[in-house]
Amino acid sequence: MVKISVCIPVYKAEPYIARCARSLFEQTMQTDVEFIFVDDASPDNSMQVLNRVVGEHPQRREQVKIISHPVNQGTTAARNDAIAAASGEYIAMVDSDDWVETDYLEKLYNTAAATDADIVVSGIIHEYRQRQIVEQDHLSADPQDRFRDKLTDLTSSYLCTKLIRRSLLTMDECQAPHGLRYLEDRYISTRLFYHTSRIAKLPEALYHYEHRNEQSITHAKTARHFDDLLHFWHDTDDFLSRHGLAERYATEVALSKTEGKANLMLSVTSTKTRQQYAGIFADEEKSQLHNLHGGHRLMLWLVQHRLWTAVRLYQTYISYICPLKRRIFNTAANAK
Repeated sequence: MVKISVCIPVYKAEPYIARCARSLFEQTMQTDVEFIFVDDASPDNSMQVLNRVVGEHPQRREQVKIISHPVNQGTTAARNDAIAAASGEYIAMVDSDDWVETDYLEKLYNTAAATDADIVVSGIIHEYRQRQIVEQDHLSADPQDRFRDKLTDLTSSYLCTKLIRRSLLTMDECQAPHGLRYLEDRYISTRLFYHTSRIAKLPEALYHYEHRNEQSITHAKTARHFDDLLHFWHDTDDFLSRHGLAERYATEVALSKTEGKANLMLSVTSTKTRQQYAGIFADEEKSQLHNLHGGHRLMLWLVQHRLWTAVRLYQTYISYICPLKRRIFNTAANAK
């Protein structure tokens, strides 16, 4: 059996796909691995670039599978098709605009094999235009706390930094619904962490997450993100109820809903969209507003009172003035 199947959806990744593919084909794990690329009807030259890089690595050619979608179906469908075609004991997911260190797969698999883990979590390196931020993932030493930490996102939701046993990932309950883009990783990982406590941690950051790709769903926030937020929590509330956990985690859920609403209110630029979704999670917000940090609390207070001009000014301050002040401060500090 193949040890690891690497699943890579491809869409509008022409400037990045060569770097991504090379980082995979140059892995220290030479055998027992397969790479499954899904062309999600990318309208650019991503696949031509990929095929050229495959040609540069003839020793990997037999390990590469390419699946083509006739029309764009989104990341969820692309991942699902890759997983359906996978034969590996474990699944690793890599986004086509990201890249990994050369020993990424080997270290993940060795950790899984040594601990008989169903999931291995690891750190992530956030790549911005002028800086890197290294984030180590949280994993409680107490297995009883791990589902709660995942539900509240204390343990990160990134699927790309996790090695996951295929038999777990293919469970019906661990499938994200088609059409869900924002919070897809959190949807899946929450259910994965419910179904296993056999989770190990690789205390290294070997995955580079590209933040400069403006095609990414994680950038500009719209009404679609609010709809996905509502979809996520509708299904998650149902999941918790089915498993008898709704009452146990009621406080954590209420706070997470309120934080999610605040995050989007801070990120969206349309006043009309803010007005449309101002009333969501009203009961949860009322009970949890005092538990938010100052920036989130102020934003929701302004939205509650329909102070839309103040909301726009505050968002401008958060989005442009604060980063500018940080850049000026960093430039001055580096000049010393």
